Amino acid sequence: MRISMAFFAVLFVSSQALDAATEDGFYVELDLGLSSISDVGVTTSESLDFDGGVTFGGAFGYRFLHHYRGELNISSRKADVDSVDGGAATGDLSVTNFMANIYYDFDLESPLKLYLGAGLGSASVDVDATPSMMGAAIDESDGGAFAFNVMAGASYPVHESIDLCFGYRYLGTRDVFSSNLDLHEFLVGVRYSF
Repeated sequence: MRISMAFFAVLFVSSQALDAATEDGFYVELDLGLSSISDVGVTTSESLDFDGGVTFGGAFGYRFLHHYRGELNISSRKADVDSVDGGAATGDLSVTNFMANIYYDFDLESPLKLYLGAGLGSASVDVDATPSMMGAAIDESDGGAFAFNVMAGASYPVHESIDLCFGYRYLGTRDVFSSNLDLHEFLVGVRYSF
């Protein structure tokens, strides 16, 4: 009997959290994660290789029609330069992007929700690399590069207005280097709806 009552209590709390999570309204979100950054060609003869980096960011958005979310997002990441043309190097890469994103939340008839999203924006890219041996230092920057991202993940309510979020983001920038800069990021975050 006690087990049955506990089971129904959990179902009730979960359904209440789900109902709250699907209501329209504003939200803020904070994210932290890890970045994997593609090698890039700085010129036709020079290439850069990066170590993994750390990313953090935040968003302000609005949920509408129960399943859709639109948001403005800012995020930043930094990674060390691993090599220049295969030789050891020091330096770092920083990328800060400003995005307008839209998401669709899938209703699984459970507290867990899956989402897909995409967005467009701009990125500020700055790289400073110095080869350990011979070679010229590389100092490149672009304050308004075109950027786009696609996202997928899941969220789970832990309170009537707080969700834990887990996701993947692909971020691409164009026209900064002689080859495209691509980032693959794995994120964990907290979303507060009000």
